[in-house]
Amino acid sequence: FIIVQSSFKYIPGYYVSVLHRYLSIVVVSIGAILFVLTSFSDPGTVTSENVSQYVSAYPFDNIIYVEKECSTCRITRYAIF
Repeated sequence: FIIVQSSFKYIPGYYVSVLHRYLSIVVVSIGAILFVLTSFSDPGTVTSENVSQYVSAYPFDNIIYVEKECSTCRITRYAIF
């Protein structure tokens, strides 16, 4: 917010209108709200019931990542060579 406030001395200017002063506050506020919402949202959990959904969405390329099975939970996972 300090960066936005320090740049206000250049608004209005030859190339920047007064609208930018208020629009910048709105844009920074929307960005902060979206950051907070994504920080506290549930990322989900991969279980043996839904693992096929994720594996089909992101197929293995067998170049860098190969298909392996977790020895503990028996879920297919990505592994690097």
